Amino acid sequence: MSGVYGKECDIWSLGVVLFQFLSGDFPFSGDDLPEIFENIKRGEFECDKDMISDDAEDLIRKMLVLNPDKRITALKALDHPWIKQSERSGLKRKGTFKLHCITQYY
Repeated sequence: MSGVYGKECDIWSLGVVLFQFLSGDFPFSGDDLPEIFENIKRGEFECDKDMISDDAEDLIRKMLVLNPDKRITALKALDHPWIKQSERSGLKRKGTFKLHCITQYY
């Protein structure tokens, strides 16, 4: 929200999308836009343990770190246990080439 946007902003956005994808809800809530923005600025959110695994929550929390310099990078995210678990379970097969392209970009 400071007006400076880079790759770190992309990671934040992907963290929000991942949270939405897994839970069906937004990570930051409130009764109105000012309250939602305050919650975003605090970076506080809760994960529904019935919807989001511990490994997925760990990745999301690392993606939604307020300080962009301390936020997980794309390469480290691709090496996260939650992603690696997906690879081991065979979910990687269709996206192998795309993952390779992402690592070259970052």
